[in-house]
Amino acid sequence: MREAVLVSGDATLVELAEASAAAAGCALRVVSDVSQLTVTALRDGAVLIGADRAAAAAGVALPAEVELRLVGTEPEALLAWSMPLGAPTVLLPQQQGFLTALLADETTAGHQAKLLRVYGGSGGVGATTLAAGLAVRAAKRGTKVALVEADVGGGIDLLFAAETEPGWRWSELASARGHIGDLTGRLPRVVGVDLVSVAGLGSPGDATVPNDVTVPADALRAVVASLRRSHDLVVIDQGRRELSEGQPVVVVAGELRGVAAARARLQGAGIGGGMGEAGGGPAGVQPKAVLRLGPGRRLSAALAAEVLEVPVIGEFQYHKRLPYGAEVGDPPGRARGPVAENLDRLLGALLGEPVSTAGGLMAKWRNWLWPI
Repeated sequence: MREAVLVSGDATLVELAEASAAAAGCALRVVSDVSQLTVTALRDGAVLIGADRAAAAAGVALPAEVELRLVGTEPEALLAWSMPLGAPTVLLPQQQGFLTALLADETTAGHQAKLLRVYGGSGGVGATTLAAGLAVRAAKRGTKVALVEADVGGGIDLLFAAETEPGWRWSELASARGHIGDLTGRLPRVVGVDLVSVAGLGSPGDATVPNDVTVPADALRAVVASLRRSHDLVVIDQGRRELSEGQPVVVVAGELRGVAAARARLQGAGIGGGMGEAGGGPAGVQPKAVLRLGPGRRLSAALAAEVLEVPVIGEFQYHKRLPYGAEVGDPPGRARGPVAENLDRLLGALLGEPVSTAGGLMAKWRNWLWPI
């Protein structure tokens, strides 16, 4: 059983923390003074510092590796002591469900979902659209899938018309560190996809928890690790973030300037672009490219692969419905048709499934009759 220690003399705070620990199946030990923390507790368990004991804790040199969190019922106190302690905050009772997830037992040890991290080789290539479409098509297969917005500005909430869907967003998850429990049922879910997004306009939430948050690196790692334990597939809309784990999927504009920009980005990240098949960057995983075709973008996949020196696993075709869907909150791949078929082929290639030419031939025949 996972264990945690709470340092507090506030009866209300103790009661709230004990309720979260009980719901999480976690043993919680309450001490009234920081000096009562044991070496075992500091090494093995989560340590919760009550806001009423923050001043005392700030004067103690706690080990840097301690899984420390500041908990309290007053936002002002949490804000005042978070930086001196170097600890993320949990506001109770508003974030009590999140505290429960933080304290939860590890129930799916060893399970690691496939992780796809999608990013644009240059601006305006529709990386967010592709990431969303892959997640939607995976959900249509019955796969338990999560889509994570790793950078501010991706607009996942808007793309899925999820602005008013209940559930945790980065405003609630920004304080996540280390191990957190299963997030299933706590996130907005649309068309079978669990969303971890920056809150959009109109998103619900407590007024004391700001919506205009960034996504801290530690929180991103903790949330992705939790999702990989509980889901079958995790798709990350990477944006400008540089992440090392998972399968990199770079979306490349099908024209020379776009390919050159993508090559430069791959080289900057230490992957592809001159490293050949032995490349793969920090995690040793060879990136895969998707060629974005459309008006003015007709470069061949073979030429793009030669310049990039990474495999081009398929093409993401322009379709007139894509920009319309983005405007009205209808994610790509939700309905059957050429877009869904295109995404199914790309998803299969990324998951290492046998390639079938039937879908591709049908799509080419359809586009020849009804060009888009």
